[in-house]
Amino acid sequence: MNKFKSWLETYSYIPVAVLFVGLAIYLRLTNLSHPSGDYNQFLQPWMEQIVANGGWASLGVSIGDYSPPYVLILTWLSYFPKPDSTYPYVYVIKYVSVFFDVVMAVGVFFLVATLLKSDKERFWKATLAGTVTLYLPTIFLNSAIWGQADSIYTAFIIWSLYLFAKDKHLWAMVVYGVAFSFKLQAIFVVPFLIMMYVLNRPKQLWHFLVIPVVYFVFCIPALFYGRSLESLAMIYFNQAGSYKRLSLNMPNLYVWFPGDIYRYNLLAPLGFGIFALLMAVAFFFLVNKKIRVRKFSIVDIVLWSVLMANFFLPAMHERYLFIADVMSWVYYVIKKRHKYVPLMINLISLIAYFPFLFGIEPIPHEYAAFGYAALLALVTRQVFFDLEETERAQTSRLA
Repeated sequence: MNKFKSWLETYSYIPVAVLFVGLAIYLRLTNLSHPSGDYNQFLQPWMEQIVANGGWASLGVSIGDYSPPYVLILTWLSYFPKPDSTYPYVYVIKYVSVFFDVVMAVGVFFLVATLLKSDKERFWKATLAGTVTLYLPTIFLNSAIWGQADSIYTAFIIWSLYLFAKDKHLWAMVVYGVAFSFKLQAIFVVPFLIMMYVLNRPKQLWHFLVIPVVYFVFCIPALFYGRSLESLAMIYFNQAGSYKRLSLNMPNLYVWFPGDIYRYNLLAPLGFGIFALLMAVAFFFLVNKKIRVRKFSIVDIVLWSVLMANFFLPAMHERYLFIADVMSWVYYVIKKRHKYVPLMINLISLIAYFPFLFGIEPIPHEYAAFGYAALLALVTRQVFFDLEETERAQTSRLA
């Protein structure tokens, strides 16, 4: 009995966490009936086309602009409509997103527990991190209300970071390849991958070949039904050219400029150039300082990379800070400081959601962009300061 009481006192947070995880899932499952604008305009018509083209046989034709693995999921879901419903697929589509919310939260638990390996309280901190992830406002809105798929690719990114932290680099790239196969936005993490491989393990650069291989594997069912490899390979290129707007509700650099097509053609190439230049400067800073990407710095660099991409790249949607929403919370739990980071990032992301989901702009995006710029400057300074400190401490320990 004494051992049981001791165990209960030590791990009392577990039943509490289970209760809150269950509540998070319940809140989602009771809010699935709302059809978003994307569902009405895109998802339901695509599902109807899939059914009209024979279910699995529809894989042989181009329907919508989603990537191969998500099309496979939609095709499977087309066999489970809700009878006599105006929105027959809204529930099953959102079930998938809710499921990956949980997969993502479990990934956060393992990532935090691994990065805090030397911390005696790592398991309750990891449990807190995973549980709170399910309550971040944009995470809930994205899956339960919007029915978007951002939790899918983000879940795989987090699991890939966990594998990187465990030094299982090849499997990490396989899992990252799955994330990239689901959503092009996984590319926001590529600067981290380049820095880590070039600085830490240049002989393993061939791991990058895993990404197109994984993507091709997901293409096999569509190829079997007769779709051309060219059309499958061009999906992301077509997506990138679909929206000729500097900003799609993202309060970033471009909200200070007129959003017409002329400005897009003028400023978009410049934005890509600035982003590439800044990434190059950051990379050469690390090379000059002889800084390696340590495990404890994984979250820092990924978070910074996502923030940089969303601020400087054109045509960013309101949902594209999704990875940062989660990683900023992980960053705070691991660092035990800088609480303004998750608060501001999640607030900026939530502000971005409002115009599309609710038709209002609680804070003008021009003002929110100033907050974003200030936050990015602070995070940039802190991340690279911490990288130097971590490398200095590592060098001193080995000396």
